[in-house]
Amino acid sequence: MAIVNLTESTPRERSPSATEAEPARSDRVTVAVASHDPLLHAGLSSQLAHSSLLHIVTQPAGADVVAVACDSVDTKTRGLIEVSRAQRSRVLIVVATLSERDLLVAVAAGAIGFVRRRDALTDHLCAAIISVARGSTSLPTDLLEALLPRAAPPSPGQRNAYPNGILTDREADVLRLAGHGNETAEIARILCYSERTVKSIIHDVTRRFELKNRTHAVAWAIRHGLV
Repeated sequence: MAIVNLTESTPRERSPSATEAEPARSDRVTVAVASHDPLLHAGLSSQLAHSSLLHIVTQPAGADVVAVACDSVDTKTRGLIEVSRAQRSRVLIVVATLSERDLLVAVAAGAIGFVRRRDALTDHLCAAIISVARGSTSLPTDLLEALLPRAAPPSPGQRNAYPNGILTDREADVLRLAGHGNETAEIARILCYSERTVKSIIHDVTRRFELKNRTHAVAWAIRHGLV
């Protein structure tokens, strides 16, 4: 899944002009760090604090994104994901090891972003957080296949029900744009649909083919060569 490539501005010794000023706090993505390990919590908090694109908050409630720092996706990590989702925050996992099984467990709990700790350079991590805040998915490409086999191929009757054998043209268009990393508002603008229509289309696909979520729907469509 494509991630927006963003880099932090190079520090300047002189005072920035109005056009060079850092983003206003209200324009930054608010991020809370959650971890059961105090050292991981402190390390990730310190790293994110250097980004001018993020505003770090101490309480997860109300944060745009909760970054969960962990060694693996265990029961405690799943609990942090579920609590964060209950507070209406999107969740990104920064994890030492991530297996296919761990990925599926975390997705089921509600996480939509994943960064292995070895890949968590500040620029990459910041880009992943911003992508998640916009509702897009950040996922190691080598683990995309973990989501694909979970979708059963459509029955012959389903293949005959739609123009291209499986999906309507507009369903394919929406999933194609989602697969390119576009968020709901961008897809709506490009296709001249309302955001509600885009959400409804994705919901219909996930329901009809018993897929887990938007990420799973895009992966399934790629698997079947539809986007």
